[in-house]
Amino acid sequence: MLDYFHTLLEQHFTADKMLGPRQLLGPVLAQIQVLDELRRHTRPGTTEPTLRLLAQYAEFAGWLHQDAGDTAAAMWWSHRASEWAQAVGDYQMVAYMLIRKSNIALADADPVGVVDLAAAARKVPGPVSPKLHALAAQQEARGWALCRDADTFQDRLGLAAELLREHPDDVNEDAPVYLHHYNLATLEEQSASGYRACGQAEIAVAILERQIAATRAHLHRDTGSARISAELHTLDRILTHRWPTLPAAVELHEALATAWPHGCSPPPSADALAGRSERRGALVRRCVTAGGPGLRRCPGVVRVSVGSSPCRRSAARRRRRR
Repeated sequence: MLDYFHTLLEQHFTADKMLGPRQLLGPVLAQIQVLDELRRHTRPGTTEPTLRLLAQYAEFAGWLHQDAGDTAAAMWWSHRASEWAQAVGDYQMVAYMLIRKSNIALADADPVGVVDLAAAARKVPGPVSPKLHALAAQQEARGWALCRDADTFQDRLGLAAELLREHPDDVNEDAPVYLHHYNLATLEEQSASGYRACGQAEIAVAILERQIAATRAHLHRDTGSARISAELHTLDRILTHRWPTLPAAVELHEALATAWPHGCSPPPSADALAGRSERRGALVRRCVTAGGPGLRRCPGVVRVSVGSSPCRRSAARRRRRR
């Protein structure tokens, strides 16, 4: 019976790349209810396989809610996943759920939560995959980027890259599905928002261009491409706000409006997307050149006020202690 639900969950992971959260949430929540009923009618002391599977389903439900924009529901289901994982001593899943909660804090623009939860994941006892430690370091880096601490951002990013280079396949079959697909390419893609937050727009654009060109045509809904398009639109808002009459900024805005007429949805095909990427990159580079150093220090690049950021104050205290 549980093999059937395992198979369904694997198919949900695949379907999420094309369907998105709204079509999958109903079936996933219904299957959690069925699994929980099975757990309730299982003899005490024999529920471990069911609880492990429930933790995986709850983690996925949390992701679907986050992807749909409901971070409160995402955190609730992530807490349930943590609870079920703790019940069976699955420390790898416990650590992974701390990273998931850190990611939800990122969506809520809570840099302190991002850093603290990711750092906690690296302190979880028990056998934990080096790839999971790499993911935790990457998530920490994203939090420090929100705090505009470029040095710590680079340090944590370097640690994540080193772990992935040294342990590219060091993950057991029971590890969270995401870890099986987590690699240096994923790390690079997700670092783009950190570079942008630190004011290094050119690096962010170069990363996004490479990821856009590599997106396969059948993954129209792929969440990676959705993140990429969101990053490009963030850059567009920064440029048009700071230099509304700059010709290159106007041209970039029009190019994005043509490529994504409905906002941040991916374009009709990856081929069309890749064909536009070189032109968009050239436009952004022209904006950076025309704007000068001000682009890299533009306050709009960072979503956290430097003067009031508790992360910034914490970084300053660390430097003083040195």
